[in-house]
Amino acid sequence: MVYSVKRIEALAAVARISLRPGEAERLCRELDTMYARAEVLQDTAAGENPFLETVLLSELREDRAQPPLPRETVLRMAPATRDRYLTVPRAVEE
Repeated sequence: MVYSVKRIEALAAVARISLRPGEAERLCRELDTMYARAEVLQDTAAGENPFLETVLLSELREDRAQPPLPRETVLRMAPATRDRYLTVPRAVEE
């Protein structure tokens, strides 16, 4: 097991994320699965991996510049605003 419940809980505390009971255990299992899959991908050359071939050969949409959303629309969708600006929770304490 690469990730432990203790490590997940410590990361959650640093990120200020509250976890429900049992959620740390579930996250451990999910992260271990992702880590194992990443190791397989790392050990496999792109030409030998059908997953990577699918990703590399899939059609992606063309990037096109588009006009930005109007300010009023963005402010209406924002969870919090003040004086025509978006407001976000403080991330760093002084």
